[in-house]
Amino acid sequence: MTAQINDVFLYSSNSNNCSNYALVGITGNAILEISSLGLYPMPVCTASWSGHRKYYSIIDSQLVLSGLDINLGESQAKTAPTINGVSATYDADNLLFNSHYEGINLRLTYSGKLLIAAGFIAELYDHMGFHPSWKFKIVHELEFVGDGRLINGIDRSDENAALRQRIMLADQHRLGDDATIKDIETYVTNSFSRSFAEL
Repeated sequence: MTAQINDVFLYSSNSNNCSNYALVGITGNAILEISSLGLYPMPVCTASWSGHRKYYSIIDSQLVLSGLDINLGESQAKTAPTINGVSATYDADNLLFNSHYEGINLRLTYSGKLLIAAGFIAELYDHMGFHPSWKFKIVHELEFVGDGRLINGIDRSDENAALRQRIMLADQHRLGDDATIKDIETYVTNSFSRSFAEL
């Protein structure tokens, strides 16, 4: 298994400077099912079992899909649908994602909370799934209502730092030599899940 490539979230907290964050936590349903766009990715790398990477941002307090990198079969890539009036550009030399959409700004109707994070702590790298929020130095929790409108943003960095200390002290993020098949199955399932408990 391989650590997974995260979706990207462009976000500005207290300043006017936007930064790229990794999307590391989701409550409720998925933000967007890629098949709803008429796209069916073909994963070619263990670092992206989904075969795509989404880019999100907030425009006028509205959650939008701002871009998309996706790997499509050659025939699908040539006939890829437009998204919100934007056509894909095709790059046969890109072995991970051969099709790219930029500037989509498709409004999304997500309701729930997201955790976005930056400043990954390299020594906590695990060669499996998505890295959880406690492995990052900066964490923000964003809350959206049904029409995709941002209603709250909270800095959760301190809570995640405290969680990181507790987990590292207990060494709970690793499997021991006595792990059962069920322990391993649970570990793998949790590694590929981005759901999170309320902080």
